[in-house]
Amino acid sequence: MSYNLRNPLFLAAILVMAFCDLVFADTVYLKNGEIIGNATITEITPTDIKYKIGERVVVYTISKNDAIKIVYNDGSEDVFFVEAAKPKPLELKADTTTKIDTSYLILTAGYSGLGLNIFGYNTFGYIHIDRAILFNGLGFGLVENGLVAAAADIQYNYQLPNQSYIAFGINPRLSFDGFEFIPYVGYVYNRWFFNLGYSIWNIGIDNSLSLNAGYIFENINERKIITEREEKRKEKEENSSDRYFRLGIELNYPVYRSEIEFFDNSFPYVAAGAGLFFRIGPEYFYLTTGANVKFESLYKEGIARADFGIFGINLISAPLLDLEWNRLFVEVPLLLSFGSGQIKFTGGLLFDFYTLSEVNVTVNEKVPIIGGQNVISANDAEKIEERFDKINLPDGNVYVVLGLDIDIMRNWGIGIKCLMLPGSVEVNGPNDSSYDVEKGIEPASFQTRVSTYFVF
Repeated sequence: MSYNLRNPLFLAAILVMAFCDLVFADTVYLKNGEIIGNATITEITPTDIKYKIGERVVVYTISKNDAIKIVYNDGSEDVFFVEAAKPKPLELKADTTTKIDTSYLILTAGYSGLGLNIFGYNTFGYIHIDRAILFNGLGFGLVENGLVAAAADIQYNYQLPNQSYIAFGINPRLSFDGFEFIPYVGYVYNRWFFNLGYSIWNIGIDNSLSLNAGYIFENINERKIITEREEKRKEKEENSSDRYFRLGIELNYPVYRSEIEFFDNSFPYVAAGAGLFFRIGPEYFYLTTGANVKFESLYKEGIARADFGIFGINLISAPLLDLEWNRLFVEVPLLLSFGSGQIKFTGGLLFDFYTLSEVNVTVNEKVPIIGGQNVISANDAEKIEERFDKINLPDGNVYVVLGLDIDIMRNWGIGIKCLMLPGSVEVNGPNDSSYDVEKGIEPASFQTRVSTYFVF
């Protein structure tokens, strides 16, 4: 039989057959975007899809994991993979964005020039530099020599291949017993760290090794950062009338005082202060006033001496009596502070009022058997105290104050202030005191003090 390709009926029959083969075939859609058409599915196993193409005898196999779906010639489907819906973009209000805020709290324990110690540090800044991290923070702690201490820590951590760090840092510390400066090198692994340093104690007078160990606590929280428009609104609210008056407490300690002549002990002698203050005004410019109680304990060895010798030959003149003078002051600050960030410049006046005192005269501890005993009656002590009060000490003083307040956090900070007493205090009175205390017992004319404060 022969076919005439030019016969229109024959051509139409061929096209109809080809169309039927395409329409009534199976179609496989793959994940890579390819489409296998004109297929006949022969078998589907748990792992594979087997099919033929057209009239071919060959059976092809593909992995079921590569297929999205099969559309059969009757219109039905087998679906093997459903593309996950794309997450809807996070809708943020026009005035806020989201930021991850990370802070660190560092707890250490060890030994240094201050003796055994334990410190807690809060970082107020850290910088990531490629494979390194630069920390800086301030802290407080308990120490063997000096009871309590304030400290700062600046630490550079360089990452090693095993995800640990080698650390280099400096760690100054200030306690009631003195000041030390510690350069150190350390190792940090999985937030635990160990460092070995060299403590320079009391500005080069002494030195010792320093050894510390500790742990770095990481705090991550998601916060909203307010845009400029919302920030202005929030700032306006915070600076409204309810934020113009802020109450706080302060603890201070003088790190330097000029000499009190008669007592020959400009530093150190026991002194400390604490009190309440009020900040009146906005965050960037405010007046500080309040009341602060200051305690001082002055000690003079050898206000009376005794000569010791044999056969009329004087061998030694030893101290016999010692004088201790404890006194209390009330301070009223009147200070103006201004600044645009965490650091505020402070200046003004400090009114210092002498209130109470106590005098003790004791036998020097070096005197055998009777050393340390009080040798005056309460009545005699009262007379000496009255003489001190009326002759040697003015009722009040006015210091000029210059310094800085550094807000470490919103409610906590430290301050450094210099106090200067203009001129000299006149001493009026008789010159017949058996204790020779007619001059030089006014407060120190120059002081530098460090304080820590909490604002509510």
